[in-house]
Amino acid sequence: MDGMNDIDLRPLLQAILPSLQAMNEEKRLKAAHLGNALSLLHSSLGEDSWVGIYAFDGDALILGHFQGSMACEIIAVGKGVVGEAFAKNETILVEDVSTWPNYICCDAKAKSEICVPLRGKDGTAFAILDIDLPYVHDFAKEKDLFEQVAEVLCRFF
Repeated sequence: MDGMNDIDLRPLLQAILPSLQAMNEEKRLKAAHLGNALSLLHSSLGEDSWVGIYAFDGDALILGHFQGSMACEIIAVGKGVVGEAFAKNETILVEDVSTWPNYICCDAKAKSEICVPLRGKDGTAFAILDIDLPYVHDFAKEKDLFEQVAEVLCRFF
């Protein structure tokens, strides 16, 4: 898909952030809000995107809420982009997954990936927001907006 790397996702993310931020923190709705937030993100990014959360269970990262095709259910800390983002407690951008030496292929359609830590009040990661796109994409210009999305999602845990 030539030229897909030039897509600017900022307007899309800026448009959905207010909807995500407007979701309240009512305890009984947290799981529903998380599911709806991921659904909104997925539908905005396109049908062939993948959006999900991997939560740390004290041993590994376990697949939680997600939107898209089937996915890896357990990822070791430090393995793949998800595991690296968790181990380093930092956002990792992968423009072209075919060039990433520690990449785990869960979906053959994925061509680029961004993994953003969800952090507790102490700054420690407890989960990872994982987003895959079906085309090569440089996430650098949208990194801050994806991190804002992750901050909102933290409210639903």
